[in-house]
Order: sequence, then C-alpha cells, then structure tokens
Amino acid sequence: MAADIKSYVNHVALHLAKENHRLFVMADMVLQGRAEEIINSDLARSKGLELKELGRTRAHYEKLVGNVESDLPS
Repeated sequence: MAADIKSYVNHVALHLAKENHRLFVMADMVLQGRAEEIINSDLARSKGLELKELGRTRAHYEKLVGNVESDLPS
C-alpha cells in the first residue's frame, strides 16, 4: 500500500509540474500579445493524449454533456 501511495504522489507531482509548465507558457503568450497561439494543434494534441490515457474521446464527453442537457427540465 505504501508503494501505491508513493506512486500516486509521484504521478500527481509530475502532473502538476506539467500543468505548471503549460500554464506559465500560456500566460507568457497572452502577456506577449500572442493569445491566438494558445489555441493551436500542440494544445489539442496534448488534450488528445490526456483523453487517450483515460480511454475516452472528446466525442464521448460531448455525448455525455448532451445527455445531461437533454435530461434537464425545460
């Protein structure tokens, strides 16, 4: 169990480091007036890889949201 906890903590630490790196790059781009570069294929590819790791697709989540919206009372 201790090994699993240590593995999870390492996973979260790496994830946070990656997110911090991405966010600082994005913030620098906005501050430099290059906001349009934030929405590029690199970011889309990054999100695609994250979804692949989860075993899901964007279409899956869009369908999920559609199902939730259709179940809301009018």
